Amino acid sequence: MTVVARFAAFLAMALIVFACGSANPTLAEEAQAAAGGTTVESPGRGELKGFVATPQTEAGGNRAFLIAPNSLWFIATSPRASGARLIDINNGITLRILTSPGLHIAAVSISSDSKTVFARDYDGHSVAWDAATGRPASNAPPADFHDIAKLSLSYESNDASNRVPPELLSRHHLQSHFPQLKQFDEITLDPAQDYAIVGSVGDADWKAFQIWDLKQERTAVFFRLASDTCGFSPPAFDYDGKHLVFGNSRGESEPNHLDFAVFEIAYFGPDKGPKTARATQTLGNKCSVPLDFDGGYEQNFSIAPGGELILRGGGIPGSPEWAAWDLRNGRKVASIRPDGYGTVSDDDRTIAVLHDISRDGSSLRQSMTVRRGGKQATFEIPRSMRSENWRPIVLSPNGHWIASKVGGTVAVWSSDNGKTLREHHVGDGRISDILRLSDAGDPLLINDDEGTVFVKGTWRPARSEKSGLIVPLTSNFHAQCGVIFCDRIIAELGVVERKSLKGPLPENLRRDLSADGRFMIVRLDYTASGVSRGTDIVDVADGHIVMHVDKDDVRFLSDSLHIVARDADFGGFVEYEIATGKQLWMAIPNWRQDGFHMILADGRVRYTPPRTADLWLVRGFETRPFDATAAKQFVAPPDR
Repeated sequence: MTVVARFAAFLAMALIVFACGSANPTLAEEAQAAAGGTTVESPGRGELKGFVATPQTEAGGNRAFLIAPNSLWFIATSPRASGARLIDINNGITLRILTSPGLHIAAVSISSDSKTVFARDYDGHSVAWDAATGRPASNAPPADFHDIAKLSLSYESNDASNRVPPELLSRHHLQSHFPQLKQFDEITLDPAQDYAIVGSVGDADWKAFQIWDLKQERTAVFFRLASDTCGFSPPAFDYDGKHLVFGNSRGESEPNHLDFAVFEIAYFGPDKGPKTARATQTLGNKCSVPLDFDGGYEQNFSIAPGGELILRGGGIPGSPEWAAWDLRNGRKVASIRPDGYGTVSDDDRTIAVLHDISRDGSSLRQSMTVRRGGKQATFEIPRSMRSENWRPIVLSPNGHWIASKVGGTVAVWSSDNGKTLREHHVGDGRISDILRLSDAGDPLLINDDEGTVFVKGTWRPARSEKSGLIVPLTSNFHAQCGVIFCDRIIAELGVVERKSLKGPLPENLRRDLSADGRFMIVRLDYTASGVSRGTDIVDVADGHIVMHVDKDDVRFLSDSLHIVARDADFGGFVEYEIATGKQLWMAIPNWRQDGFHMILADGRVRYTPPRTADLWLVRGFETRPFDATAAKQFVAPPDR
């Protein structure tokens, strides 16, 4: 009875289902289309004035669906998500993404007139949005919030937090209706807890399930799906008698899942008594990772240190390609095969990809590909650096030298041909990774036990106080003596001792300091309910908070003027300017993961040609394809 059926794909499916009575709610009047959006517009768009270029992402996930009372649209979100997608039920287009600073959704509701969407945080705070514009609304919170934290439960699970409550079983007599329930069988509820999907029906190969009416204690709709091209059985759904919406959540172990599917249900038969219903799939069939994409590997994306490139690689061993695209113009600038662990220089000009190790009899072989200035070369790395274990790779600023550390050995080799320049045996102890590689090929390391610095091939004393933290001295470093640190520059060693004014400092703090020494990242503790409080950027001179970001995966760019935060809900990245706290852009890998699309602060977009399918123009409830006419008005020219 375990649910293992997969959903139909590339199929407009019709099937006969059975229901007792008529479950059709009366449709409310169609909501009026309204102009406006949450993104700033650029002037001069003519007939496209008021439209917003809207990314068709999975922001917020698909662990909960709620259909509007007028049956014209629905929202999709997940527990703890920072936003919800408002989606047209007839065409599947995301009309807008509803977000609010610091929001982590625990419950949702839609007003009876379908004009307002509500969300409640884990701390009890609620927000409201105008459904037609996405703008904040002042409506009072509803009394019928639907908790989405526990919609997918497991029968007699060993995990108490995921176990079906005994009260739910007894109130709806589920054990008497489903005597074949076994341990770990799934019971999935709709947000209003009017319906449930209880396990699967028959043999798993049938790909069948039923919508069980909890109040009437009978089957509302029975489904048998026709294909298993992608996706799993529903871990989330909503049903209003006219539509069934179900789907899977981004980030499952199998990336080829169904984003969501919509079935339209029509009833036939006499006015009184049992009726026959026909369900037709009207939307769905889109795997988040297409079946023909690299065998379905989930790819890892990141932003280069200088903030000019978006990178894809370092995923499952055996992935075919490491790639990079220029965020300033959308062009693909690197294609390195096969995939591997990639490193990019601080100026984003040099790329080095370390490929997976291979065996040649009893010996290990490992190669690397380097790309700089349009030229690309592949060569064997030094024998002492060949290892099956992950280790960081460091590039010199001029791109001529590469270094790595395996055990107590550091090697430096040429980026042109892999020839070894020098090797150092740096010893054991609490020794850092390579923090910098000079243009002359000299690696910098720090022994935090001894307070010494490895520079120009030898260990040198550097720390004057046990609580001091040694960091590299950069060309733009601003020495500080404030409420957190008092800096001592040691120019001959190329380092700075940051003397703590607040006790000992952990060495991993180095990664959370800006290269110019002025700012530090402070990740806030989680709440008692496990919700992230986000990240503060702090001025080390006086300790004041320069800006707050509602994300916990944040890092400085190499210019120390900007930060990039990973947005888990959007599956993308956001760049902020530290001085103003303004968001400059959001970059999101596209659906096929062979490029990206970017939303700039002024509402213009940039994307990897020829892909435009990830964007639609939206004005209220009106939609238009992002075609050549839209591109003329909305696409930002290249930065270079």
